[in-house]
Amino acid sequence: MSRMLLLVAFVWSWMLLPAWAEGPQQEGIGPPPEQQCGPYAHWDAEVGRCRRDVPPPDIPPPPQLLPPPPGVIILQPGGVREQADSCPKRFKEIVEMGGWRFCVDPEHPETIPPLMAPPIAGIPYEEALAILERHREEIMRLPGVQSIGMGAEGIRVYTDNPAVLPPEVEGLPIKSLSPMGPARFLNHSENTRIRPHQGYDERLGIRHP
Repeated sequence: MSRMLLLVAFVWSWMLLPAWAEGPQQEGIGPPPEQQCGPYAHWDAEVGRCRRDVPPPDIPPPPQLLPPPPGVIILQPGGVREQADSCPKRFKEIVEMGGWRFCVDPEHPETIPPLMAPPIAGIPYEEALAILERHREEIMRLPGVQSIGMGAEGIRVYTDNPAVLPPEVEGLPIKSLSPMGPARFLNHSENTRIRPHQGYDERLGIRHP
């Protein structure tokens, strides 16, 4: 008798399985409810989960790095930069992205500057960072602004009130983005003093021997 009951239960559950898979038959049974998927994704009701948008919107391709100069760039204390064939004694050579070579004094280390980053709207990258810092507080005080950072196209402002933003500051464009978007900030050194010298390279902010 017990075997017969088990067999009947198995057959009954097997018959109900296709009906459950096709859709809800009663309250509380069926596919999961629609979810909030966040930025650059959408809800796919067929599979019952979030799917990433392809291609993701508002994400620019990574910038192309500038080619490195020959030799190394010596980062002297005080923000002074010099170009040489090799690092002097007591300096440590550090190879950065794109093959850029810097010489850092371990006793007086200087922040490696973003010389490999391309200009933004014709403005050298370091100067663009300096513009951002000069206007950071005033932009953050605008209504609706949540955060700001530097992007390949200019200053990126995450705000729900883009109407209050100026189109640019000091020639550097401002781009508004939804606060839900991922903030991709670049953390580099800012204003550094450069010592003029013969053979001065304005693009790189270094002097040649």
